[in-house]
Amino acid sequence: MTTNQGFQSLKCREKVYNEYLYQLILFVRPELEKMSAGSTFQEISSTNVKAIKLLLPPLPEQKKIASILTSVDEVIEKQEAQISKLQDLKKAMMQELLTKGIGHTEFKDSPVGMIPKGWEVVRLGKYVKLQGGYAFKSENFTDKGVPVVRISNISKSGDVDLSNAAFHDEINISEAFEVSHSDSLIAMSGATTGKVGRYNFREKAYLNQRVGKFVSKGMVEMSYIHHVVSSSSFTEKLLIDAIGGAQPNISGGQIEGVEIAFPPLDEQKNISSILDSIDNAVGAKQLKLMHIKSLKKSLMQDLLTGKVRVMV
Repeated sequence: MTTNQGFQSLKCREKVYNEYLYQLILFVRPELEKMSAGSTFQEISSTNVKAIKLLLPPLPEQKKIASILTSVDEVIEKQEAQISKLQDLKKAMMQELLTKGIGHTEFKDSPVGMIPKGWEVVRLGKYVKLQGGYAFKSENFTDKGVPVVRISNISKSGDVDLSNAAFHDEINISEAFEVSHSDSLIAMSGATTGKVGRYNFREKAYLNQRVGKFVSKGMVEMSYIHHVVSSSSFTEKLLIDAIGGAQPNISGGQIEGVEIAFPPLDEQKNISSILDSIDNAVGAKQLKLMHIKSLKKSLMQDLLTGKVRVMV
């Protein structure tokens, strides 16, 4: 195998076990990233790579350490594969349930395609209001206080991630700009326009500008709405109307104007129950994955620094 000029190829000498070196490189990656330079893309010089000092135990101990860390990597890979399968199942179930419902045998043509008889097609805004966020000033963000949900906090997994959240002192603000448990939020600008995330935290948060919150107008199951607005078909409809090219923008009116298939309330609840159960299974496995990755990080800190020695 050959590599181009964008790679630094590391060849192990007799006293270095390749799998151990691989784990070491993963461990010192943050240090390597700090050394990187470049405006178009980041790169590290061979001089910087060669200057990195690494701890090198005897070869048998290297192999033992590598075996331990590799075994954890395998558990991580299996967990990620299980999550991926559940996510694929969710997509398939959404396609089935949001267009065909549960147990229907008679269908009709509609502006959104074939749907069960007894369903209607409505604009989202008939049952749901899109609440925009508050224009917080970034210079007022703090390291503690009430988390502020920004576009960057809406993750690809369909949740709201507060690990990199900004905070703001608690202020006298309309409840319309507060986020509560189970609220569904949508990115209204930028590269992730149309991305939807559910807020799964018990503590309240503030809603930042260009992040929208779906609010019930009554007679609707909001969990059903969450799954509808999370679907690829809904996002595609939104992006057709998005303005701005490289940095698209959508308005609350555009979101509320999207037509959706709308079943009776009881069926909304049944559909939501099925899809929520898959989401809960994914969430449980993602939590377990987070713990495993945390374990791996701790093991690397102990084993690759010599803090804990292994018996060979």
